Amino acid sequence: MSLLRDTLAFDTMREAWEEVAENQGGAGTDDETIRVWNRNWEERIRDLSARVAQNRYKPGRLRKVLIPKRDPSEYRILMIPTVTDRVIQKAASIVITKQVNSRFFPFSFGYRPGLGVKQAVEHILVLRENGCRLCFSGDIDDFFNNVDHELLLRFIDADLSDNSLVPLVSLWLEKYAQVTKRSCGIPQGSPVSPILANIYLHRLDYFIHQSGLQMVRYADDFVILFKDERSASRICTLVTTGLSNLLLRLAKEKSFTSSFDAGFTFLGVRFQGDEYSYNWKDKRISSKGTQADWLFSDFGPDY
Repeated sequence: MSLLRDTLAFDTMREAWEEVAENQGGAGTDDETIRVWNRNWEERIRDLSARVAQNRYKPGRLRKVLIPKRDPSEYRILMIPTVTDRVIQKAASIVITKQVNSRFFPFSFGYRPGLGVKQAVEHILVLRENGCRLCFSGDIDDFFNNVDHELLLRFIDADLSDNSLVPLVSLWLEKYAQVTKRSCGIPQGSPVSPILANIYLHRLDYFIHQSGLQMVRYADDFVILFKDERSASRICTLVTTGLSNLLLRLAKEKSFTSSFDAGFTFLGVRFQGDEYSYNWKDKRISSKGTQADWLFSDFGPDY
């Protein structure tokens, strides 16, 4: 059975619809809401599956939404697909994730089943206890807007057991390119973008892993922990090279070398000395040890 057939299977489509509905996102550019879709969701997913299988499916336009960042002068631009597009994208994401997740490195924590900020923080704490007291904090310059479409499709084709989903992903990338007038980038706000981002950045993970360095990555945020101060310049050069192989660029003005003694922040968590701290309900919570405390496990930082 092909991956496209797995995607269009009723159970997969139903699971995708349930996740999209649970997320309670807004309507797309067609103004159809979750509530409207829910009235005849079973009929809709059968019709959607048939249209995709018969090459009659065309994705809708994307709705642009501006989300304020912590700096009030900066915004994150989300490109929201229609509910219909979100359902088929989520179905594809479910199938792709099942196929490639086991190939990802154990230091990649973003958008992966059973992993998240808690596990990333605990990994950092273990590396700290193992003597990696220095940190290179890297920032990829505008990652989501600079993912090269040709490279991405090549990576998908290489990673999946068949290429039956490549035309579908191509359709979504083409729709994004029509909106942005660029042949690169993946839309934040699309259910399929997280797994596409991990497939793309898995190549950076592999490059850094081959160099023998200790990396912790969550989506496009990452740190590299090390013991020897003389490694700092080498690490910056390696990361720059690894990103250039992906047609990406290191934002050097936002990337820096620090240490646990001086302190650094990653994923909304402040690491300093033998402690880590985070905000919860306007309070600053500090903890020690190599495991996340119960409050962090249940709620975590605002990230």
